[in-house]
Amino acid sequence: MTEKKKNKDEMMIKIENELKEVLAQNEKLLASTTELSTQSDNLINSANQLAAQLNNHMQLTSHYETTINILTGRIKEKDNLIAQLNQKMQQGGE
Repeated sequence: MTEKKKNKDEMMIKIENELKEVLAQNEKLLASTTELSTQSDNLINSANQLAAQLNNHMQLTSHYETTINILTGRIKEKDNLIAQLNQKMQQGGE
């Protein structure tokens, strides 16, 4: 085998080895990309679930605020009635 042929063969082997390395790295990157895509999908699903829960909590809070306002109004009405009755009792007892 001539020196030129030997150098050419060595260079081809080196190129093949480098190509194999690049292909192996490419496969690793593809696997990483797939994993990241799956993680991203999971995070999006989690974010959507959290948004739905937040909306539910906001609706409940609004309902509770309405209920508290209604009850506060009724308590004020009760206090006014008691004050009126006390005043009538004091006027009647004098």
